[in-house]
Amino acid sequence: MALVVDASLVVALATDAACGQMIAERFGEWAEVGEELHAPALLPYEAASALTRLIAAGQLAGEVLPEAWAAIGRAPISYHALSDGAGAVELALRLGATAPTTPRTSSLRSSSTPSSGHSTARSRAMRLSAGCPCA
Repeated sequence: MALVVDASLVVALATDAACGQMIAERFGEWAEVGEELHAPALLPYEAASALTRLIAAGQLAGEVLPEAWAAIGRAPISYHALSDGAGAVELALRLGATAPTTPRTSSLRSSSTPSSGHSTARSRAMRLSAGCPCA
């Protein structure tokens, strides 16, 4: 099975000790059962933007940036370029996508699943980290 990972998950992996350990363990469990992790090629840019915001806000020490970035790079994720934007939008709508919500990091604290009922890495990550104190 293939799972899609979003930037909030890899940023938490790289910057939050408690959540990062939990996420790393889940990545290992997924790998053991043959689940592949996938993400849009844009994910590293989103992660870099999030790290920039964390450092600028004083929520992450600049000295940890090299290790945080290395942790993101070690995540076993296959990246995919967007080749059919219209098709991606149509698929998202068929799967029940709605208007964007507030900050994506809130997904790390939620225990709900997408209303479409489709199992995704994000919904699994949300169940994985329910109760995780990620900000």
